[in-house]
Amino acid sequence: MEERMEAMRRQEAKEREEALRRQRLEEQRIREEQQRIQQEIENHRIQQERIREQQRQELERLQEQQRLELERLQELQRQELVRQQWLREGHRYNHHERHHGRHRGRHMF
Repeated sequence: MEERMEAMRRQEAKEREEALRRQRLEEQRIREEQQRIQQEIENHRIQQERIREQQRQELERLQEQQRLELERLQELQRQELVRQQWLREGHRYNHHERHHGRHRGRHMF
């Protein structure tokens, strides 16, 4: 009878140890899963940051391109206004005058 009680106690102790071992394994598995999830979250955050930075740089590049194009168009517009003003004021000069007028003396041999 005493031996049976001892055997039952040993069996219970063995079962408790096994349950504790399984619990520790499960806790370890849960910790590893949490770490994996945290790493995925961090990787996603870093990826989003990179994407935002690329978009910011692309936006800056496009804005600079637009600014330069606007400056170019404004300069063309300014040149056209100057040309129209010149023509309105009667400074019409023909091909002959342009090539042989004021600067005639420059080409003397």
